[in-house]
Amino acid sequence: MTIPNDVSWSKIQMPTPVTPVTPVEREEAPRVIADQAIKPETVPATPVTPVEEVPEDGMRARLALAQARLRRTWIPPDIVRHNRPSLLRVIAYAWRGDWGPKKGAWRAAGKIYSVLLGIELVALGYTIAWIGERPARLFAGGLLGVAVLWTLNSLGWL
Repeated sequence: MTIPNDVSWSKIQMPTPVTPVTPVEREEAPRVIADQAIKPETVPATPVTPVEEVPEDGMRARLALAQARLRRTWIPPDIVRHNRPSLLRVIAYAWRGDWGPKKGAWRAAGKIYSVLLGIELVALGYTIAWIGERPARLFAGGLLGVAVLWTLNSLGWL
């Protein structure tokens, strides 16, 4: 089944809840309208984790900030509800994102990493995900991989 490129986001049907919900609970729960469905152009490149307000009492405030920074850094994005950013957005984030200082050695090291390894790994991951989306692509990719390995072996390169 193919999905046309001109999908109208306003025609998306939201699933109905399985368990019955009382009117009081329904009013308190956040509502999602079909017009507010996730659209690719409105999805942020990286999800923002809200930071709780902590009184400025020294160690407790520093621990809360460190915890928020660790969450943003080490918890992967929600790939079920959010689209992954395009490769151009990944490149822009590597060069101009707010992941570190605007200038200096850390920014230079991040740019070098992104050019030498980071962007290539993201592109490889996106390609593998694209191949895995359809059984026919996976089959054709497997045949191509076997043919390449067979050729390299016959040339004595493996």
